[in-house]
Amino acid sequence: MTELIQTPDELEQFCVDMSRSPWVGVDTEFERIRTYYPRLCLIQISTPHQTVCIDPLAGLDLTPVARLLGCDGPLKIIHSARQDLEVINHEIGVVPSPLFDTQIAAAFCGFGEQVGYAALVEAICDIKLAKGYTRTAWCKRPLSTNQIAYALDDARFLGRLYEYLERDLQRSQRLSWVQEEFDALADTDLLDASRSAAIEKISNAARGLTHVGQSIATALAKWREQAAMHCDQPRQWLLSNDQLLTIAAAAPFSVIELAQIDNVASEFCKRWGETVITVVECGRDEAVQFPVGGRPWKLPPSQKALDKLLWKELQKISDAAGLPPSLIARRDDIRALAAGKRDLLLLRGWRSEIAGKSLLHCISRYIN
Repeated sequence: MTELIQTPDELEQFCVDMSRSPWVGVDTEFERIRTYYPRLCLIQISTPHQTVCIDPLAGLDLTPVARLLGCDGPLKIIHSARQDLEVINHEIGVVPSPLFDTQIAAAFCGFGEQVGYAALVEAICDIKLAKGYTRTAWCKRPLSTNQIAYALDDARFLGRLYEYLERDLQRSQRLSWVQEEFDALADTDLLDASRSAAIEKISNAARGLTHVGQSIATALAKWREQAAMHCDQPRQWLLSNDQLLTIAAAAPFSVIELAQIDNVASEFCKRWGETVITVVECGRDEAVQFPVGGRPWKLPPSQKALDKLLWKELQKISDAAGLPPSLIARRDDIRALAAGKRDLLLLRGWRSEIAGKSLLHCISRYIN
């Protein structure tokens, strides 16, 4: 069979054949330069016996691919799956499952929290992958032989990574741990997760602002996501992070004041000025309604010692387990725990067993 599938008959036959495979490795190439939503440009699928590229831009009906990648198909192996899941869900209408994410699995096997695919292939397979097409324009046709070869390699070794990592997880009795992570990833509303990450990034960047400025920044970030989705335009094209934070710090009361802010274009003010002022007012009202802010990183002095104690304990636990601390809990999770919050991922599943219960015991000892 050809390495690049561009006809309906080839696609149908391939998907039927591959549905009987024990697993399929999956990778995608997509473009997100000019749009909010990713545009799927190439799908790479590997099996124990072959690796192919499927060309979504050839006008193919991708229903056979949806059947292959759906929950009734074989195990799907993906490296750093979140973006691939998002683009496949948006373009094909399915979230690949059951799932094995080799990046997540590698973190539980001592390779670090966000090891790259090429580094993992070199470490496990002793193969050094080419890097020449990492920034290629995958939407352009025709694809060169070298581009196709590069794309094939991005899926070709997923099976070997899976087999190695799965054995390691079995030996360490951590397979159930990573399965929790895979299930959570597949069950996530992928678009909401992407939006939430962008909003959280702004909220974190706004920590140096006043409480009112932080509230306005979060309100603007939420509005920007909605507007960018509506226009199918990159969020940074609509309003850059720097512009957003500058507006939040200035907290303008009118379009005239907005237009006087450095780095805010007059065209933006003409199109979005009234709307942005309304959003700023909502952010200001939110800050007044909730003056304390409730942010877990804003601990009162009496809780800072507990926060430090819990963080040190987490580091001891993670060192003993050979895991990055942030894989178990983020810094903000520890602050939230010290502040009395209990509805935390840290206190569920494998995280509770390895660390959560110990940290709660530390809190009990500290209080008493």
